[in-house]
Amino acid sequence: RLRLGLPDDDLPDAALSGSTWPLTLELVDVDDRSRWCTADDLHAGAPAAMAIAGRFHHLLQHQLHEASEAIGAAVPELTAMLLQAGTKRRDKFQIDETLSSLGAEVDVSAGGNAIDIYAHSLTRDLGTVVGLLAEQLREPAFTQAELDKAKVQLEAMLRDAGENADARASEALQLALFPASSPNAPIPREERLKAIPSASLEQIRQFH
Repeated sequence: RLRLGLPDDDLPDAALSGSTWPLTLELVDVDDRSRWCTADDLHAGAPAAMAIAGRFHHLLQHQLHEASEAIGAAVPELTAMLLQAGTKRRDKFQIDETLSSLGAEVDVSAGGNAIDIYAHSLTRDLGTVVGLLAEQLREPAFTQAELDKAKVQLEAMLRDAGENADARASEALQLALFPASSPNAPIPREERLKAIPSASLEQIRQFH
């Protein structure tokens, strides 16, 4: 899981908005809820989130709300696509070649309310694969050329989903189950389609 490190406890709350919040990648036992919580937990003020965040929970909630309001509807999905489009050290073909040589897989996907990171490898190759995933997450290239390609691909995928009865039914069910104010509420497909052209590299970088 990705771990958002808390800033220095000695800092006054007023100074925290400009401080650095380190992001690290670590292996965490998912059954040990004292070690992690979800963004939904934090948004809802769940006990697990409050225990982990401590005195910073109000600031975290505020920053989470501000960030969600600033995100364009298509930005999370485009960001996930660009994370797999090459890093500052190697292009996507070199990454694919490395993974293929190990028989390993890495995938990053995103929707309106979740980001999923998946990796599969032999135990002996775990260090190499986690290192590669960390590079993709920490040092993405984020080029305009790849963003332009990702926009075309995402638009095609969303239009295809609009022709798929199962996808339309699933979206309708999710929209019926969760009100727009819920952190679990999906972003309607049409909104994501409309947001694709205006998505910029700056928005991608800020979201990342």
